[in-house]
Amino acid sequence: MEYYERRVDLPSGIGESDKPEFEIKSADMQNDMIEDAKEIIKRAVQKYSIEKDIAMYIKNTFDNKYESIWHVIVGKSFASYVTHYSKHYLYIYYGELTILIYKFG
Repeated sequence: MEYYERRVDLPSGIGESDKPEFEIKSADMQNDMIEDAKEIIKRAVQKYSIEKDIAMYIKNTFDNKYESIWHVIVGKSFASYVTHYSKHYLYIYYGELTILIYKFG
């Protein structure tokens, strides 16, 4: 089985004012959890350059911190239609990267 891995190309050595910004597209999540998600996303992008690894880091962190079962999709272009628990859904942009985080199951 082959896997397709797409790298995330964020400029290295960028200044604080040049860092990607967050844009919340849709959220059904408490504000403190959203702020936590932003920090987790930043750490994931700093640590990994492949989308599936970024998704894995975010998922594992959410599973450990907020109990299983979280699902995470990371990419530059995708569509979704998902069922989620109330107050456990976030669809957010970080620069050109799109991240969907939701809990169900």
